[in-house]
Amino acid sequence: MQEHQLPTWNGIVDNALGELDASRNGLAEAASWLRSDWRPLGSPLPDSAGDARIRAMELIGQAKGLIDEAKGELYDARRGTAAASSPASAGAGAEQQIRTAYARLASRPQEWVTLTALRAELPHIPREALDAELVRLALTPTVHLAPEANQRTLTDADRAAAVRSGGTAHSEIRWSALR
Repeated sequence: MQEHQLPTWNGIVDNALGELDASRNGLAEAASWLRSDWRPLGSPLPDSAGDARIRAMELIGQAKGLIDEAKGELYDARRGTAAASSPASAGAGAEQQIRTAYARLASRPQEWVTLTALRAELPHIPREALDAELVRLALTPTVHLAPEANQRTLTDADRAAAVRSGGTAHSEIRWSALR
C-alpha cells in the first residue's frame, strides 16, 4: 500500500494562488459583463437595475481587493520560507522585479493588473523607488499605467496603491510586450 504524500508548503501556496487568480479573473469577467451594452441597444436601464449594477460593481471591486490582499499574505508567507530564492536576494534590478511580478500576476498577455496586486508582490522595494520606476517604465512604449475606468469599484487599498503621475492616480498596469 502506497502512503499518501502530503503537499509541500510552496505547493499549497501555489495551488491557493492559482485558485485566487481564477476567482479574480472570474470577477473581472463578471464586471465586464456588467459594463456591457444590452438590448435594445441604447435603451436605459430601469433605476432599480442600474442601482443593482452599480452595487454589484462595488462589491466586485471589494472582492478583487480582498483577493489581492489574500494573495499578498500568501506571497509574504512564502517569502518567509524561500527568502534565499527571491529576486531581491539575487540582486535583480527594480525593472526586472516588476516585470517578473507582472508576469506572475497576469493570466494572459497584455492583461491589466492592479497596482495593489503588484505592490503585494514587491514589498521589499520602497514605495518611492517603485513609484519612480513605474513612472519611468510608463514612458516606454510597452508599459501602460491607467486609472480604473470605474472609480467606484476601487477599494481603499487600490487607492493607496495607485501611483500618481500627471495629476492622475493610476491603479493598473499593462505590459504590451514582455521580452
